[in-house]
Amino acid sequence: MATDDMKPIRVHIIGREYALRVREGEEKTTRHLAAQINARMEAFKDAHPEQADLTTSVITALAMAEELNDLRDELDQMREQVEAAREHEHALNQMLEHLSEQLAEVLPSGALPVAPDAPDPLPSEDYDPDVSSASDGHAGNDVSPPAPTLLLGSNPASDERDAETTDDDPSDDASGQTAPAEGPTSDNA
Repeated sequence: MATDDMKPIRVHIIGREYALRVREGEEKTTRHLAAQINARMEAFKDAHPEQADLTTSVITALAMAEELNDLRDELDQMREQVEAAREHEHALNQMLEHLSEQLAEVLPSGALPVAPDAPDPLPSEDYDPDVSSASDGHAGNDVSPPAPTLLLGSNPASDERDAETTDDDPSDDASGQTAPAEGPTSDNA
């Protein structure tokens, strides 16, 4: 299988020289591999000097084949994990799309949750929370209140509880719990 793009090289493995022909550009890789094989065989030979070169070669080849097989198994497992992760990602994306569609159907127009990277909305400078006007839906009893603005991290239940609690009601304690309407009260003042 000699072609014009093959280059002759010589490598040394356990004291013997081997003439090889390699493709152009693969000389460095072949020399590196031959050096690795030689080092492994020399290590086996040092540990087992009574063994023949053929036995040394076979045992080293089997050890390297086993390592290669283990690496192939690891690679196959990694490929399976990547495929499982892709399938999981696809399923999560489908669920996210489905949930987004459900939110769009349920939430009023313009009340979609704020994106996580969007800045928090700040009230304008002329905003006064104590002033009600007809435009905010609280001027008359026959006008329904506006839809709540949904922000990530807000808790509508605690916001409503906070809005119902006032400082004018002496039956409310600092924890937000209402004291019993009847019964003795203690005066710690």
